[in-house]
Amino acid sequence: MGDRLVVPTGRLARLAQDLQAVARELEGSDRTAAWLAGASGHDGLARELEESARCWQRRREDVVAGVVNLAQACEGIAVAFRDADVHLAQAV
Repeated sequence: MGDRLVVPTGRLARLAQDLQAVARELEGSDRTAAWLAGASGHDGLARELEESARCWQRRREDVVAGVVNLAQACEGIAVAFRDADVHLAQAV
């Protein structure tokens, strides 16, 4: 171990953006399921797709909230370390 702390703030900021994209995809999964059900061409499969989407809705909402919170935390950490770096550099 050295005497330096290296925090990849750019990676954290990109991770936050990627997590936000994941949240958007998860939020739209009910529309995707509805589209797939309509396009399936099979009544039984369509019912199963719709039922699966309905049953997963509550859990999906919880997952989306967790992913959004994680994205916000990553962005906050990146900003905090960038700000600390600027303040420390100004103090030198």
